[in-house]
Amino acid sequence: MSSYYFTVNNDAECIKAQLSPPWTAKNEFTCIAECKSRFQDRCRNVLFNNQSLACTPVHPMSRDDPSPGFQPGDILFSEDMTRYLACDTAAGFKVYQECGQAVCALQSSVKATYSNAKAACQAQNATVYSPNTYERFGLLNTLMSENSINNWIGLTRVDISWVWETGDVVQPEFASFMWGVGQPNLNPGDFCTLKLYGVQKLHDSKCINEYRYVCEQRQSTSHKQELQTSN
Repeated sequence: MSSYYFTVNNDAECIKAQLSPPWTAKNEFTCIAECKSRFQDRCRNVLFNNQSLACTPVHPMSRDDPSPGFQPGDILFSEDMTRYLACDTAAGFKVYQECGQAVCALQSSVKATYSNAKAACQAQNATVYSPNTYERFGLLNTLMSENSINNWIGLTRVDISWVWETGDVVQPEFASFMWGVGQPNLNPGDFCTLKLYGVQKLHDSKCINEYRYVCEQRQSTSHKQELQTSN
């Protein structure tokens, strides 16, 4: 098992939408605290400029949306950013990262039904990848670039709700962001979800269809605690 550490970045390719005009903060910590106080769960990222001390709350959006741009000295801080990641590279898993978000994942080399894909991931202490945040959604093209084909997503329909492999229900705001035009079309038997290669959004599908998939290695609670205590 290998361990990886990551630092924040201000990659210009990371598209962010500004929540409000910037304000002045003493440092990145007071910047984040004030953002949380003002915007609660909507505050997922801040841009803190260590030269001007400007604190700008930002929210990840689609790459199709315009970027507010970066100023000299800006650094992006993300609450979902993984600074410590354990990855079983000996078993074929690799680290993929973009815009401060990183995951340990394994791309399948064969197609499978969704239930078989889920079982294959579970056998490797992993789950079918769930792009359940804006940051993780932005990793989809990076994760699936090597196989250039459609892939299952860790998302299924339960009654009238769509539920991630994590057990969390998709919220309305995120649902409007992630689905493709006319999706989900809710055709009979369409209880699973796939990411079409070259398409930025998700589509529903019959679970008995066969597609490639990406397994994400589970991270233990101790790793998350180490992340929190090391910052």
